[in-house]
Amino acid sequence: VDALVKSLDIRDTAGERERRLFKLTFADPGSVSNAIRQAFQPVGRTPSPRDTVTTADDWTTNSVVVTAAADLMPEIESLVQ
Repeated sequence: VDALVKSLDIRDTAGERERRLFKLTFADPGSVSNAIRQAFQPVGRTPSPRDTVTTADDWTTNSVVVTAAADLMPEIESLVQ
């Protein structure tokens, strides 16, 4: 039983979350932040922690801070650019 518990009690790195700052040139942070949240909002189901995408607008630096699963970041980056 101890061996089974040890084999199951491992850290799941597939859902690792990361935080990135996207510096904007022309767009306003509020619009970009809303677009990201809407694009990654699960429809018709309860979101899992992996699905959760949070954003914060930073108007002083004209940027958006995004926290999401690491594997979603390339898709978010392509949306911002």
